[in-house]
Amino acid sequence: MKQEKRENLFLKVSGPRACFSNPQCINDCSYDFPPYSACRGILESIYWKPQVQYNIDSIQIVKMGYRESISWSGQKSLCNYQTERLQLITTFLTDVSYIIKFRIIPLVSSEQFDAYKKNIEIFKRRVRKGQSFRPVLLGKTEFIATEFTLTDGFEKNSAFRGMTKKYGPMLHHIEYDDESQYQFKMKKAYWFNAEMIDGIVSFEGETYHA
Repeated sequence: MKQEKRENLFLKVSGPRACFSNPQCINDCSYDFPPYSACRGILESIYWKPQVQYNIDSIQIVKMGYRESISWSGQKSLCNYQTERLQLITTFLTDVSYIIKFRIIPLVSSEQFDAYKKNIEIFKRRVRKGQSFRPVLLGKTEFIATEFTLTDGFEKNSAFRGMTKKYGPMLHHIEYDDESQYQFKMKKAYWFNAEMIDGIVSFEGETYHA
């Protein structure tokens, strides 16, 4: 692979509602920002190809409104084909905006480096035209991003500028075992100690699995 500096890209994504579920909660309770795997899902919704991989460096919380909750009825499967009705609560975020800092990592040989650079240009072009392979989700399928644009960097007028907060253990990403053609089984869940510094959360720290 040619030793050329990989370009840092910044994608701003916004929407009226978002829910990035904390797996440690019984009900759906959203994190303040999308974890690593959700950021990767946002980028892959815009442009996906086997030859490229996204490396998310950090995320800036630009704007986040109030938390709201809705209750809904669900079902839990029991033995003997019986079900139990449950009353569940989803707590989601309103009026959100984030900037994701990332790089596109090539999974190609040095002879294909020009093709790798072309993938970067394709990604930029798709963002400029507002194109995506599938809806760009802010967590749940009901919460779709209404805007995604490229920026020159993090914003200086972020509502969380100058703020620091320790979130503690947070889901980073999940590895799956592809044991069959039709079923993916979770192999390992990776966690990291999340901390917001000056409105920015870094994903570059050490991860551990449970």
